[in-house]
Amino acid sequence: MSYLGSETFRAGLAALLLLIAAAVAIPSLAAPAPASGAAVAEAPAPTSPRQPWSFGKHSLRDVLTGTALSLGLYHLALFAMRPKERAALYFAFCCLVLFVQHGFVGPEPDLRGASPALAVFLRVHSGLRVLALAALLEFIREMFPRDVDRRPTRLLQAILVAFALAAWTGWLPFGTRLPFALTGFSVLGWALIAARRRRRGALILVAGMTLMIAFFAANRLLHDGSPVDAGLPQLGLLVFLLSQALLLFRRFSDSMAEVERLSEERGSMIERLEEERRQREHWQELSVVSSGLAHETKNPLGLIRGLAQRLRRAPELSPHDRERAERIVDEADRAASRLDDFLSYARNQEPRPEPVDVRGVVERVLSALETDVEAAGVEVAIDVVAGAPPVEHPSSERDGAASAIVHADREMLIEIVLNLLLNSLEASPPGTRITVGFEALDSAARQGRGRLWVEDQGCGIEADRLQEVRKPYVSFKPDGHGLGLAIVSRFVEKSGWTLRIDSDPGHGTRVEIAGLRLAGG
Repeated sequence: MSYLGSETFRAGLAALLLLIAAAVAIPSLAAPAPASGAAVAEAPAPTSPRQPWSFGKHSLRDVLTGTALSLGLYHLALFAMRPKERAALYFAFCCLVLFVQHGFVGPEPDLRGASPALAVFLRVHSGLRVLALAALLEFIREMFPRDVDRRPTRLLQAILVAFALAAWTGWLPFGTRLPFALTGFSVLGWALIAARRRRRGALILVAGMTLMIAFFAANRLLHDGSPVDAGLPQLGLLVFLLSQALLLFRRFSDSMAEVERLSEERGSMIERLEEERRQREHWQELSVVSSGLAHETKNPLGLIRGLAQRLRRAPELSPHDRERAERIVDEADRAASRLDDFLSYARNQEPRPEPVDVRGVVERVLSALETDVEAAGVEVAIDVVAGAPPVEHPSSERDGAASAIVHADREMLIEIVLNLLLNSLEASPPGTRITVGFEALDSAARQGRGRLWVEDQGCGIEADRLQEVRKPYVSFKPDGHGLGLAIVSRFVEKSGWTLRIDSDPGHGTRVEIAGLRLAGG
């Protein structure tokens, strides 16, 4: 979103223009005063016109006074709505002090002949003027926190507080310009640093400060020692106020634009989450229906298999028909196996952890796959603890063999090892080796955890297929159904573990599951 095209910025700019218009329309809040100030009735009358700068019946001083009051109250309201925006509070304080200065006190009041109460008031206001400079420094630091060094700012603020105390005690003359010069050039320097670093809004502040200093310098050069007030200081202060107001408006505009962007992102995220929730519910319903359908399909499959077995044993059956009956039994077994895999994948059960012997699980699975291992002509080894010598299955010496106890769902862990070994057996050529291993993790962050892996020397998986093989019904084998790794991924995710697949095409694959919690860990 571009800055000038922001709806928030246009609204803020319109509000600023309305404030300026209101300031021009506000009548003078103080009676016409002589150039030496309206605070003292005994002051001599001016020897020349008050100001040549005017807007209708209102002078430039009236416009400055109204603008300062309007901006001060406006930014006080902004701070009340957003207390974290302390820059608005500092700017409001500066505006209100400027309002009192030009609305009631005058540029340089004469304390000669003033009553004690009026003298106290003028001293308090003189100290507040210096404190407003300290607030201005804090305003600049809030606007450019990465460019304004905190230590020099605090040192300069301490000096200004000392000046304020001197003003309150009467040690500092009212017209002393040293605090204003220090503050003005410090602010200009920091604004130039921020502008050089391309900070947003820095050029606005540089322009305002430069014009204000130029107007003050011109007034001193052109009218030094003259009673004529050319209005240049008031014009410089007005320009500076407007530049700071624009700087704040820009900040608020950027903040509101960010809020609008985050709100839009939040709305789209809520819509996306709602859509995902609907899809998840839809898939859950389909999963329940599909699971029921698969379960009901197994019953007639069992009946067909039983009839085919009886038919196969019939003595009068011809060899050709007996072969067909055997094929029916084989196909029924294959269909039942795939239905079991589907039900295992679709079953939305939560893990029920219990102490499980990892070696016992691996040996149980290998016992069930003993025929498959022999048919594949591969060697399977168990390496349960890092550093322990692999023990080939079947183990002739079970007693004393290295093992490990983990907290896991026994049936899920059996399914994981079974599917990983089946995949490795299908991918491994005769004469190769498959290793099933488990070891504890050594890192301090993973103490009490272990990892299980199955590594083969088979054909491997292409790099662009590593993520695809985890999806259900994605298989790159001619007779694969693509549920083995999908089941493993589902169970690993539900158990809070992590799955990693490393493969080197033509040399083998390693599937590693990390995060298994050791007993006592």
